Amino acid sequence: MQQRVDRRQRKAAQELLRNACYVRRMREDIAPAEAMARLRTAERDMSEMVQRGDGAGITKAMKALENAIVAVAPSKRFPVLREYVEIAAVALAVAMGFRAYFIQPFKIPTGSMQPSLYGIHYIPAGEAGVSDRFPLNSLKWLVLGHWYEELKADYSGVITAVGTQSRIAEEGAQLASSGVMPVPGYIEIDGGYRQGLPPNVQLRVGIGSSVVRGQTVIASGIRVAGDHVFVDKLSWNFRPPRRSEVMVFITKGIEKLGTNKHYIKRTCGLPGEKIAIEPPYLKVNGVLVEDGAIGAIARRDGIYTDRPNGYVPTGSEPEERDFLADAGQEMTLGPDEYLCLGDNTEHSLDGRYWGPVKARNTLGPAVVVYWPFSSRWGLIRR
Repeated sequence: MQQRVDRRQRKAAQELLRNACYVRRMREDIAPAEAMARLRTAERDMSEMVQRGDGAGITKAMKALENAIVAVAPSKRFPVLREYVEIAAVALAVAMGFRAYFIQPFKIPTGSMQPSLYGIHYIPAGEAGVSDRFPLNSLKWLVLGHWYEELKADYSGVITAVGTQSRIAEEGAQLASSGVMPVPGYIEIDGGYRQGLPPNVQLRVGIGSSVVRGQTVIASGIRVAGDHVFVDKLSWNFRPPRRSEVMVFITKGIEKLGTNKHYIKRTCGLPGEKIAIEPPYLKVNGVLVEDGAIGAIARRDGIYTDRPNGYVPTGSEPEERDFLADAGQEMTLGPDEYLCLGDNTEHSLDGRYWGPVKARNTLGPAVVVYWPFSSRWGLIRR
């Protein structure tokens, strides 16, 4: 008497048939011909038993089909690990493709775009506070990008001089009165040694102090990670860059730089325009630019109130051949050229010195600060 097939058994059989079909299509170009023939035969037998409704026959055919599937696609060692590796590889490929064509992360390296965007910088600090010790320091870094650092002596000896790498007397006076290095500075140690120091660190030693290499703390501060931004690599495939957008570009072909690096500056001049600086304003084709972030920098509006000079020329000597060395000096951009300037123009190496950026070297506009979670987090001002 033929065993009656129930719904559960029929469903399992149909699922196994679908699995067999999938394996056959995936492996038919690499599996042995004999194993493939056996799989097809097992599939036909299974289909026939399902049509007949023969429960015992289905059970027997399922066993044969399972063996045929294993012969075509044998089980491998560490299947779970293999699956995770495959998922990771696919995710990496998708991420790389997304980075290549849509969004690319970029880290601000310097302070040339302050106060719109900040590079790595320091906040003066003497001793480490409670939040600068484990485990709170890890949380502080993850959220704010802050990390307490102590800078130790590179040489042993007695300090003979402390100074700044600046000609501005006020900055030297600030160092003397507060012990805070306002600009990049240095200490000199007897024997002719000089050790550089970053700006805004708190000095912990002075002239006459004895220091030991690798042991004596000479300065300390909170090291703040530079802003990390997302660059939109898609938009400029459909439209040209607009004035005041923050542009990321490659310095390839810029003679005065002689490097091939990524820079980030504000787009101030567009193709075919005549650009000049009439401090504190930028002038385009004889007209002062008063709107957007460029106008705000000149007027010292909002976050730009501590930039008293707005846009200024380089003031260099004629033999240096800077493009915008003097007030009123004009530079004319070519049909595929852009002028890019830093918001912090007094401390920015930008197009005033080395000229225009070719359109082919532009990557896209920086649109969002995604880390750290500071007051600048979010959309970048245009």
